[in-house]
Amino acid sequence: MKKLVKALIISILIGLVIQLGAYGDVSDKIEVKEVKTALTLNNGQKWRIGYCESQPYFEFAGILHGLVNGLENMGWLENTSELPFIPFQEDTSSMWQWLSSNDLGPYIEFVEDAHYDLSVDSGDEIIKRLQEDNDIDLMIVNGTLAGLTLANDKHSIPSLVFGTSNAVKSGIIKSEDDSGINHIWAHVDPGIFIRQVEVFYDIFHFKKLGILYINDSFRKAFAAVDDVESVALDKGFELIHHHKVYNPDDLEGYLRDVLEAHKKLSQEVDAMYVTNGAWQISRVYELLEPFYEKKIPVFSQVGSGEVKHGALMSLARANFSGIGSFGAQTIAAVFNGTPPRNLKQHYEDAPSIAINLEVAKAIDYKPPFEILLVADEIYLEIER
Repeated sequence: MKKLVKALIISILIGLVIQLGAYGDVSDKIEVKEVKTALTLNNGQKWRIGYCESQPYFEFAGILHGLVNGLENMGWLENTSELPFIPFQEDTSSMWQWLSSNDLGPYIEFVEDAHYDLSVDSGDEIIKRLQEDNDIDLMIVNGTLAGLTLANDKHSIPSLVFGTSNAVKSGIIKSEDDSGINHIWAHVDPGIFIRQVEVFYDIFHFKKLGILYINDSFRKAFAAVDDVESVALDKGFELIHHHKVYNPDDLEGYLRDVLEAHKKLSQEVDAMYVTNGAWQISRVYELLEPFYEKKIPVFSQVGSGEVKHGALMSLARANFSGIGSFGAQTIAAVFNGTPPRNLKQHYEDAPSIAINLEVAKAIDYKPPFEILLVADEIYLEIER
């Protein structure tokens, strides 16, 4: 346990250094501190920003909020304190409506009709607009599906992709160091899910870890199955796979299938790693009940939002200020003429442990003082 705590504290200190401006790894990519990020207009006009997300999701709202704060801290925006945002909200449309309808200074305009949600909007229509209308200067892109839709050479508008599980394995970019397309950039943190499972194992030393996911190459990458398998091989525990089927036209049927899968897995494993699912965060508690009954610890891949609603713990970004600052500096560099492909994509968030004490009590787990000491978010009860 002491080894774990020491590693976590070191990681937190490293993460704080990164957030203060020291970008992660060493490569031949240009760091933002090496290029111009000065306040500048677009030929005397405001820069026009558009937005595309895979679907409403609390992480995407958090990232957008972080980017807005990062841009304001750099002087690109002003008067954003009334932006409608609360932690764990999923909606970005109300945020965008507010951003597009208020005067936020002389440099940036959030284009009113350029907010896209691929659960209702057509990717082809977005591409057509970017090809033909010439009214967008930069796209903020959130999510794997949105990244796959816009990260191509069908258009030439600078597009910055955030909020993906693995932008390389999902095919959004060529590699961690090279997007492969001049106007495309994607944030990468390739070790996040390995760090999650390693911390979970160091705490519980389980012998059988359950994992549930949709079994195709795209969604396996989304669930970071390869990363989990690599930790299992390294640590010597058995990974119990279970596959699910997702029908977007029958969400309740999908949730029933997930619950049944969890009931089965609860009979076979002594720990559970819950990957990103197509459920509302308010449904987490009912989906995880089989594990409470069997006293099985559940780790959320997604982060503290699911811990608040019923997972035992997670290791995720402490907040969205770090990625917001990193992304804002990247946007500023692009506005100053640096092609997105030339900018560094690798950024590691400062790690944050979240734990739910009601869940811990339900499964008869007493968190050691060391865990509580390094936990950034401690929830006393489950939000049902």
